[in-house]
Amino acid sequence: LELQRIVTADHGNVMRITPDGKQAVVYGDGYRDGEYHPKAIVYRLSGGTLADPHPLDLDLPEEGAPRINNLAFSPEGLVAAISFADGNVQIWSRRPDHTWEFSHSLRMPDGAAQVRATFDREGRLITGDNSGNVRIWDLFPSGQNQPELLHLLPCPDAVTSLATSPNGQLLVTGSQGGILQVWTISDGSGLVAEREGFGTQEDSRAPNAALKGAFSIALARQRQLLFSTSPGDGEHPNAIMAWNVEGGRLTPAFLLEGHSNPPGKLIVSPDERFLVSGEMPFSGRDYDYPILIWDLETRESRVLTYCAFPNFAFSPDGATLAGQG
Repeated sequence: LELQRIVTADHGNVMRITPDGKQAVVYGDGYRDGEYHPKAIVYRLSGGTLADPHPLDLDLPEEGAPRINNLAFSPEGLVAAISFADGNVQIWSRRPDHTWEFSHSLRMPDGAAQVRATFDREGRLITGDNSGNVRIWDLFPSGQNQPELLHLLPCPDAVTSLATSPNGQLLVTGSQGGILQVWTISDGSGLVAEREGFGTQEDSRAPNAALKGAFSIALARQRQLLFSTSPGDGEHPNAIMAWNVEGGRLTPAFLLEGHSNPPGKLIVSPDERFLVSGEMPFSGRDYDYPILIWDLETRESRVLTYCAFPNFAFSPDGATLAGQG
């Protein structure tokens, strides 16, 4: 990988690329004057540049607007889910001309907030929140814009990360308490494996509690490997742990060591040749942190770049890696 160009997008610092690789959404909180002003803008991807910007009308209040937690695309790229810190999820649909229109909203029950979302292979939306519940939704039952709750999976603590298996049968969740769990979701039958004590470093430098626990996980689906932060036992506090997930079990595979601070963002390239990892920023520090790329064949790493916050994404063909500078 080599740096091709730098593109400035002052309205956001997170990019997500559509499954067909034709569009990118750049979003951010727009924090200023003590208030959040979230924005999300759709761009056409052309030769590694961002072209033809089209802002999404998020219809948020001028004051007291919630932060955007994440954005996820359905497998075919025709639906996008934007989840917010206040427990609301906006569902957007892509028109044939590749413009986007708001479809409907989904609000978590019982005041749950800090929502994170992903899609499974069947296009069902999976959400996790600070209530410790994972919910699986049919967004368009019988073609209607009235989401239906299909399954409820109780976790022991606030849910901070979600990943699904390639066959759509398994879901892996990470919690703020540092517990990894594997669930059977094809029929909602429940928990099949659990490991405790991962990513539980109680570091006072962390800017907020949401950065503690199993904050980021990533699946190398064909390799049957799950990557997560390592056990917070002091022996390997900054390592990345690789787990075998074949058969729904979580058994240790190997460690990747190279970070000086706990890694908080992990993604796997589409061909599963590379893992990219970034360190979480700590309060009181204003320098940039390294982004490492790991060759999963040799398990060797090198520094790609440095950035203030680890936000990055691969294009669907794996040829481009985009991230915040």
